[in-house]
Amino acid sequence: MSTRHAPGEMEISCRKKTSRKDYEIFGDISYETLEKTSHKTVFDLYLPRSRGGADLTPRPSQPVAVFVHGGGWRRGDKDTWRHFVFQDVNFLAAFFYWCYGLYGNVGKEFARRGIPCIVTSYPLTKLKTPWLLLEMATSYFGSVIFCGILLFMIFISVFVIDFLTGLIFITVFPRQRFSITVSDVLTVYLVFVNLVTLFVISIQRSKHGLQTHHVIALWAVLLGHLFAVILLEHSLLSLWMFSFLTVQGTLLQLNLRSEDYTHDDQLTALSKCIKKVVDIGQETRYYDYNSLFLIGHSAGGHLCSLIALRPDVLASAGVESTSIKGVVAISAVLQVEKLNTPALRPLYLHPTFGKDPDDWSSACPMSRLQNKEYSDLPNFLVITAEKDWHLHHEAAMFAEELGGRDAHRGSVVFPRTTHLSIICNFDRECEVLNTSVANQCVQFIQQTYDAEQTSTTCALQRNRGNVT
Repeated sequence: MSTRHAPGEMEISCRKKTSRKDYEIFGDISYETLEKTSHKTVFDLYLPRSRGGADLTPRPSQPVAVFVHGGGWRRGDKDTWRHFVFQDVNFLAAFFYWCYGLYGNVGKEFARRGIPCIVTSYPLTKLKTPWLLLEMATSYFGSVIFCGILLFMIFISVFVIDFLTGLIFITVFPRQRFSITVSDVLTVYLVFVNLVTLFVISIQRSKHGLQTHHVIALWAVLLGHLFAVILLEHSLLSLWMFSFLTVQGTLLQLNLRSEDYTHDDQLTALSKCIKKVVDIGQETRYYDYNSLFLIGHSAGGHLCSLIALRPDVLASAGVESTSIKGVVAISAVLQVEKLNTPALRPLYLHPTFGKDPDDWSSACPMSRLQNKEYSDLPNFLVITAEKDWHLHHEAAMFAEELGGRDAHRGSVVFPRTTHLSIICNFDRECEVLNTSVANQCVQFIQQTYDAEQTSTTCALQRNRGNVT
């Protein structure tokens, strides 16, 4: 759909639009060409309403935030729960992220506080086959646990209702006895999980690149085997094994044939996203397109920090590096080499950055900051969780390096938080610091923007004085 707010303004082309009391959401805006657009090359634009819930109005003196999600460079989405439903198919993780509204909670909070915000997706890297199988096993067990909890809660609810009313088993089946073994119940349940997984794949077949006839064939094979088990009294175990191999084999094939993006592809995609944000700002005047603030969590914080230190990547997309006024890195990976451990190397380092240490150094914000000369660095705010491995030590070192280059920087450690809780509770006030991550981000953006505007005004006045 396209939305027009006033004559002469640019139409914001989006797939969906949601209106709230304090803000509007323009969903799934593509930053790629039509033939290359996918669910990983779109972003959501959160625009604040004026007080009283009036229609959107131009705000050419308001900066804009661009938020990049985390996920270890190979997981996640602007709506992370969708990734764990439609790609990894881990219902437990999907439910957890859905409860917190990750990462839409960030865009909503900025918009409520009067700052336009973009929450973007980007192409993901992928694991090699042995580690992909491990991740698929993890996702399968997550789905099994979630469906088990859900069915157990339904069973308990039905049992309580029946106990209180006597309307189900006592009335309808007064003397019926069921001779079902525990192993049969478990097997039927696992078959149910497989069928639910296939159903999810089916309704999102376009995202997986599946044709309709492929899906129909899968269902025909599975249901045919189910009827054979019922009519011919085959083993239920054979039904579970057949359905498990069919569904998981399909997922494995879909993952193996998906395009393998690189870290450079992610930087390129984000630079195109930033270019699209600038273009929309130029046409609509809903925000100051020359005052962009990059904000990212985890891998997203790494990408934001790196792209701010890579003016060449921005220039290739037609974006002036001076448009980036600040970066907020939340629990970001700022020293890629620290991922070179037996546990992290095959899961994060090699799939994203390869096996060459020189490539690690090139993709490391800390290394680039130490080895390159920068004439005009953007402002940085580095936020980390107290229980966040070694990341808060990296953040302190990074802030110190920035200070040595006379760049404005801030570093905040949020106590009693973890790598995940710091972003899930983005707007929750920390009792120790009497502030929230959202507050820190908004204050940093406003202070930096106001200082920039003051500096620009003073420079103009000096120029006018010299001319006079």
